[in-house]
Amino acid sequence: MQKLWNRNGGRQALRLKLLIISLCSKVDTCSKGQLDTFILPHPLLGKVTLREMLYSTIYHVQHHQKQIKNSIR
Repeated sequence: MQKLWNRNGGRQALRLKLLIISLCSKVDTCSKGQLDTFILPHPLLGKVTLREMLYSTIYHVQHHQKQIKNSIR
């Protein structure tokens, strides 16, 4: 069971890394104005700009990283 989890975890980590690279390359093509012009739906916050969504995502990921680090200790 442990080997299966590690193998799947490795694939998921690679998939996540590729998605992050893809997102970064797309964001790099946006102007600063576009970051504030593109509006995205958020299930709890309502309509947010692309910039707000990116900041929110960064904060959210950092939050989970801290949780994981604390649970390992």
